[in-house]
Amino acid sequence: MDDVYDLYQRGTRLLESGDFNQATIPLAKARDLEPEKTSIREALGRAYFRSRQFERAAAEFQAVVDRAPTNDY
Repeated sequence: MDDVYDLYQRGTRLLESGDFNQATIPLAKARDLEPEKTSIREALGRAYFRSRQFERAAAEFQAVVDRAPTNDY
């Protein structure tokens, strides 16, 4: 079983390198393991947005706002 932090790190590395579709895979797994972590949801939202999966991106960004309304990212 993958560690949540390792999944998050792998996903953010892929996101930063421009592999947006591939980044959604480990980030979604991390989100499923830790659904309350806004950092994971925000990164997943960015990956979805950059891979043109706008409805999924909106759902992740809404989850961030619901959990951390003062997050100004």
